[in-house]
Amino acid sequence: MALILLPVALEMPAASGGPSRPATVVWMLVALISMHLVVVRLVDLDHQWHWGLVGDQVFRVVTFTSSTWSLYSDPALFAPSQLWTYALIHDSWAEAIVNLLVLAVVGRAVERAIGAMAVLGAILTLIPLTAVVQLVLASREDAVLTGADGCAAGILGMAWAMFPAGRVRWGMAYFAIVMVGYVPLFRLPIAWIAVLFLAAMGIIHWHDAVGVRLASGIIAMLAGMVLGLAGQRMHQRTSGAPPRA
Repeated sequence: MALILLPVALEMPAASGGPSRPATVVWMLVALISMHLVVVRLVDLDHQWHWGLVGDQVFRVVTFTSSTWSLYSDPALFAPSQLWTYALIHDSWAEAIVNLLVLAVVGRAVERAIGAMAVLGAILTLIPLTAVVQLVLASREDAVLTGADGCAAGILGMAWAMFPAGRVRWGMAYFAIVMVGYVPLFRLPIAWIAVLFLAAMGIIHWHDAVGVRLASGIIAMLAGMVLGLAGQRMHQRTSGAPPRA
C-alpha cells in the first residue's frame, strides 16, 4: 500500500457555478503526454535491458519521433511544427507528473467554464508563445527545449484570473497498484498553487537553464491571465451568465 498527497479538484464559490461540460481537449492533451511518456520509457528500458519485446525498428522510430518533436534553437534543426510538439516531450517523470496534475485538475475546470474551442485556442497559443520566449532567452545554438511547463503555467494563469476565489482541494490517495481510496485533507488558494508550481519548476530544472524556464513560465502565466479574462467575458456575452466570483 502506498500513500500519495495529490491535488484533486479546483473548487469555485457556489455563485460561480456554470454548465457542466466534458473536458475533452484537456483530457486529450493529458492522454497524449502520458502515452508518449510511457511508450518512450518502456522502449528505452527494453533496449537497455535487452528484453527483446520491442524490435530495433520500433526503437528507432520512437527515438526519431522524440528527437524531431523537441524544440531546437539551431536553425538547421528547427522545424515550425516543433513550436507545438515539444510540449509532448518530457525528460523526467517529475516534470511530467507536475504538468499532468495541473492540466488534469486546473485545466479541467477552465475548459468546463469556457468550452472546448476556447481552451483549445488558448493551449495552441500558450505553447508556441512559451517556445518563442524560451528560444529568445536561451540564445544558445545547442538549446533543446521540451515539456508542457509553459502550457501548464498559462492554464494556471487562466484559472487565477477566472476564479480568483477558487481553491484546489488536496487529499491523501492510497494505492494498491491502482488508487483504492482517498481522504480529503486541506484546500489551497489558486494563487498559492501558481507559486508552488513555479517553485517546483525551479527545483526540477535547477541545473537546466532554470532562469529561462522560470521567466518563460511567468510570462506564460501572465498571458494565461489575459486569455482567461478574455475567455470569461466572451463566455458571458454568449451565454448571458453573470460574472464569476
